[in-house]
Formats: sequence, C-alpha cells, structure tokens
Amino acid sequence: MLTVLATTGSNQAAGEAAAIGMMAGFGVFCGVFVVMVAVTILLVWLIYDSAKAASPSHRTMEPGLVWLLLIPVFNAFWNFKALPAVSGSLAGTLRDQGKEPGDCGRGVGMIFSILVAIIVAIDIIASVMGHVAHPGSRYVSAVAELGAFEYVLFLVDLAALVTFILYVVQLRGAKTKILAGS
Repeated sequence: MLTVLATTGSNQAAGEAAAIGMMAGFGVFCGVFVVMVAVTILLVWLIYDSAKAASPSHRTMEPGLVWLLLIPVFNAFWNFKALPAVSGSLAGTLRDQGKEPGDCGRGVGMIFSILVAIIVAIDIIASVMGHVAHPGSRYVSAVAELGAFEYVLFLVDLAALVTFILYVVQLRGAKTKILAGS
C-alpha cells in the first residue's frame, strides 16, 4: 500500500513538473513572438518614416502602403512592390536635389524580398509535408535540436533579418541625405 502511494506521489510530481515545463516553454515562445512582432513593426515604421521623406512628385507609392508588409504571406508578394518603390522614390528625390543617390537599398531590398518568398514557400511545403509542427516552432528550438530542414530555414530567416536591417539602414541614410539637402 505504501509503495502504491509513493508511486502515485512521484507520478503526480512528475506530471506537475511536466506541466510547469510546458508553461515555461509556452511563455518563452510567446515572449519570442512578441519581440519578433515588435521588431518587425519598428522596422516597417522606419521604412514608412523614410518613405515620407521622398518628395511627393517622386513617390511611386504612398508611404502608408508600406504597412501592408505586416500581412503574413501577402508580404511575400508586397515586398517586391513596396521596397523598390520606396527606394526609387528616395533616389528620385536625391537626384532632384543634385545628389548621387546610389540604389537607396533597392538591391538589398530585392534580396530580402527573394528570401521572404523562399521562406514562405518552404514553410508552406514543410507544413504540407509535416516537417514543421506549427508556424514559429523553429524560432524556439535550440539550433542543436534542429533537423537539417529546420536548420536551413533558420539560416534563411537569419539572412532575411540581416538583409532587412541593411535595407532599413540604407533607407535611413538616404532620408538623412534628403533632409540635409532641404
């Protein structure tokens, strides 16, 4: 009888420990997700703010339309439209001021757009094939625990993040040149 009670007690403790572990894992996942969303919103706001610096006569797209980049899956298409449009608008404004604009991030923006399209395509294929249990799961797992498929996705995601930041930095540089010339 004591053995049964001891076994029941240890099973209950193990169950409680597992529940606490699951709650902690869910908390980490939610924390990472919130940080990712916040960083994305910040970067899109920086693009929006830079786009507003372009002269209205050179705008190929209204600055407010960059917020459509926050729509999942749709952004895989919209990146190809919005990022070159913002870069082109800033470049036109700089040329109008008699300054050499460079590409204002257009090349890096296109690389980012291609990477996002690849990520979305791989995520869709992986979901259909069952390799990724749920969206975002690859962000929480330690790299050592990732399979080869998820590891490739992690590297492509990392490359996309770096190119997105480089794109925003180049836009901000163009905005600074425009404001210095005004």
